[in-house]
Amino acid sequence: MDAGTPQFLSSNNHVSLSNGETIFYRQSGDAEKPCMVLVHGNMMSSRGYHRVIPGLEADYKIFAPDLRGFGRSSYNSSFNSLEELADDLEDFAKQLDLGQIFLVGWSLGGGVAMKWAARNPQRIKKLILTHPVGASGLGVMRKAADGTPTKVRMQSLEELSRDPFTCSAIAAVENKNTEMIKGMFKGGIFTGKIIPSDEELQAIAEESCLQRSLAEATWSLNTFNITNKSNGVVEGNEDASKITTDTLIIAGRKDIICSVDSLTELKSILGDNASLKIFEESGHSCFDDATTQTIDLFKQFFS
Repeated sequence: MDAGTPQFLSSNNHVSLSNGETIFYRQSGDAEKPCMVLVHGNMMSSRGYHRVIPGLEADYKIFAPDLRGFGRSSYNSSFNSLEELADDLEDFAKQLDLGQIFLVGWSLGGGVAMKWAARNPQRIKKLILTHPVGASGLGVMRKAADGTPTKVRMQSLEELSRDPFTCSAIAAVENKNTEMIKGMFKGGIFTGKIIPSDEELQAIAEESCLQRSLAEATWSLNTFNITNKSNGVVEGNEDASKITTDTLIIAGRKDIICSVDSLTELKSILGDNASLKIFEESGHSCFDDATTQTIDLFKQFFS
């Protein structure tokens, strides 16, 4: 299957939000079909969905925004939570008069999607979470003297910003060190059966270099918590109980970022309206490891 289409990859649209931000988005598909919104993850952009677009655009009107501080969207004001990004997307949907939507969120985008579904349940018809952050967030742990992670999360954005790994990732993005970023993706994202070509990895890395919000996004994952208990940094806000739409969670058995165990727990916390699909040979990108199966699953769940 072709990776992306000219309509999607060359799409160049912008919409102004009421908070002064300008959101870039890609658009594709049939204008007469149901609306689908795709939300990308950390160190990514809307381009991340390009592999599944050819199999979806005949059946849906597709909108894929770059989140604030990512890709080609503005970053006039910083954020400290995924809730703020969810509010951006609700305004995005209002400005474009999208009505009810099918919503997909990948990784960090899954957390944003959950926040959006909890705050605006009337907007979301059905929800798919692909390799999403778990219910109590993605912890960034303090390091012991020998550099090994402890079981204690970092307690502030300032502390996180001094973390050597975070600093090296930020430096790679700021210095456009695409070779280092390609290595990070091969070691963290593409741990399943498919590793993209070097040409594709280069394109992914170049998109990553457009991000200006890496520290804030990582901190927001650390403090995400939709449970009813503390995650070691913040108390849970019980938003899981407000997500009432039918929800499909997609996990990869070989995902080392958002594990099957954490997503099994997420399914349990979301309750009876949630189901879980595990791709045995997938890492953190079912779009690469199980492209056709993912497209079929989307269509089946949203039909």
